[in-house]
Amino acid sequence: ERRGGAAAERILEGEWWRTLTATTLHADSEHFLGNMLSGYFIFNLLRRRMGPGTSMTLLTLAAALTNWTVAAVSPAYYFSIGFSTVVFAGLGLLAGVETRHFPRGLRPGLRSLTPLLGAFFLAVMTGLGERSDIKAHFIGFGFGVLMAPAAFWLARRGSETPAWQLAAVLAVYAAYGAAWWLAIG
Repeated sequence: ERRGGAAAERILEGEWWRTLTATTLHADSEHFLGNMLSGYFIFNLLRRRMGPGTSMTLLTLAAALTNWTVAAVSPAYYFSIGFSTVVFAGLGLLAGVETRHFPRGLRPGLRSLTPLLGAFFLAVMTGLGERSDIKAHFIGFGFGVLMAPAAFWLARRGSETPAWQLAAVLAVYAAYGAAWWLAIG
């Protein structure tokens, strides 16, 4: 935790790798299991919609931006860890993608935002637990939603090919490996 946690002051001083390494750490087994269980379902839906490489790339970017933003808007002593940042970014990304795919009826309005609003209220219900990083949960959800247009942009440029998906998965693993190498080294 000391070398990889999202310490606000350290991130803003240039230790960018903490924006990634913090997502691999957990406070306790309950948080770990909760993130793995909810993440399993969310990430599988994203994988089916856009492929593993695209979803992993966008979630990694959303998580890094979230942890940097949280550091920027928090006191210097702020410290957080956990994969829930990625899970909430995944929920936001899924909501953004599904909102765009949602069938449009003859009457536009709130009904067309059903996936986005449903996911937001789910985030509210699940993201307010004790010892939860509420700020990171909601900023992560927001960055996830903001990544949805990038998913469509990438799809229009051929990101659905197996070669691109594999390259993107390997790039994400390399980014996390480099982040931990910098944290430990």
